[in-house]
Amino acid sequence: MKRLPGRPGFLCLGAVLLAGSSLALPQAPAQFRIESQAVLVDVAVSDSGPVLDLRKEDFELYEAGEPTSFQLLDPTLLPVAVVFAMDVSASTVGERQRRLGEGAALFAGGLTRRDSCAVVAFSMEPFWTREFAPCGADVRTDVRAEAPGGPTSVRDSVILSLAVLHREEGRKVLLLFTDAYDNLSWTSDDLVMTAVRGSGALVYSIVARPRDSFRFLGPSDDGFRLIREVSEASGGRLLEVSSDNDLAGAYQEVLEELRTRYVLSFTPNPNLDGFVPIEVRVKRRRVDIRARPGYVAGR
Repeated sequence: MKRLPGRPGFLCLGAVLLAGSSLALPQAPAQFRIESQAVLVDVAVSDSGPVLDLRKEDFELYEAGEPTSFQLLDPTLLPVAVVFAMDVSASTVGERQRRLGEGAALFAGGLTRRDSCAVVAFSMEPFWTREFAPCGADVRTDVRAEAPGGPTSVRDSVILSLAVLHREEGRKVLLLFTDAYDNLSWTSDDLVMTAVRGSGALVYSIVARPRDSFRFLGPSDDGFRLIREVSEASGGRLLEVSSDNDLAGAYQEVLEELRTRYVLSFTPNPNLDGFVPIEVRVKRRRVDIRARPGYVAGR
């Protein structure tokens, strides 16, 4: 088991500070700034199911309210970087962890060898069980903690997982599993939302209610609400499962949606700074669209 190291270059100074393996109280909003010319916009389009027949001419993209030119990329040619952020607090031990391993292996097995997967487990603090490496079924064993249990720091772990993803190439996915009960994080809700909106990563959250012996823990309304907002603000979504038997199916559902998303790419306006809103539209069709709401630009 390897504790997650501090990566201060990924965050604005003072956002999240790591001293050894300890978390310090964040002092300023986290911002993830683009470091390449292209901004990727990962788009899910649905109409009682995924819409699969769209072409470049069917889309419109707006940057800060103005139409902008873009390219429609072939998502199969882009590498995918996935961080599995796994809640291994006391309410998730035993059979649930085995089911988690099966779901993670199913998801990772559906990716290619050029895609990369990492696993961050968390209870009181986050720690590596797998650093970035080609995805494969061996992810199954990497989601199991050597010393699970204790309180939970969901918000802190989301921030740090996004930081880990920041410099990976291609499409970035944070796949979060939790019971939605956070009783330890220093990180505020506003800080988490700021980081998510600027990260460019898709966040898919799988929430499983605590088992009977931990039913008194939640999931807490505040934790559940925040996780839903985080997922939706990234262009991803939250899936709630009522049984551990449904975990593998939830991972499969995320994988299938990831395969049907479109990827738009555009060159950002160099005169813009800070958080820049973007909007994706589909011409002449009434469809549901999920995509990131903007990016953080820096001159």
